Amino acid sequence: MKREKRFSIGRFIFELFIVFIGVYGAFELNRYQQNQRESKIRENYFVSFSAELKKIVSDIRNAQETIDTELSELAAYTDSIAEKPFIPAFIGFKQALLITQAGFNDDVFVQLDPGLASSLTGGYDYIKNIENMVDLFNETAASKLSGLTLKDLFDGSGEIKKEFAWYESKLLSLKANFSDIGSMLQNDAVPAVNAIIQEF
Repeated sequence: MKREKRFSIGRFIFELFIVFIGVYGAFELNRYQQNQRESKIRENYFVSFSAELKKIVSDIRNAQETIDTELSELAAYTDSIAEKPFIPAFIGFKQALLITQAGFNDDVFVQLDPGLASSLTGGYDYIKNIENMVDLFNETAASKLSGLTLKDLFDGSGEIKKEFAWYESKLLSLKANFSDIGSMLQNDAVPAVNAIIQEF
């Protein structure tokens, strides 16, 4: 009778142990799968973020080409084209930054470098600042220079008149800003994000 009782208690403990192992194993498997899902979400985010950065770099190059073309045309002014209508440059640079903004509302950065979120915020502000500068330039140039001829813009010696000197000056300022942020994105941000992707 006592042997049967000991056997039942041992069996009970054994079954309890099996149940514990099963529950613990299921819990660990669930946690592993959850971590895998979160890791995949982060990976997908950074792949999209990398694509967004590359698009910005491409758009910056296009904007720089527009500025360089306009500066070259201003430098090539001659009296022979004095009567030609002047069409101010329009610089296209409008960034939705949807992927970047998504990062502000997600915890994809929490498990990574704490400085990444702050760098992202700084980069976002910088790009938006240049975008605002471009918008202001386009609006000002269109309102103040549309309808002029080249002889209205240049003096007798082929120099831009003082009242229009701001036009060339702002083009040069935008060129410098685009050069700075384009270099930062191409040489720092894109490689850094690609390095993060490689870790997944």
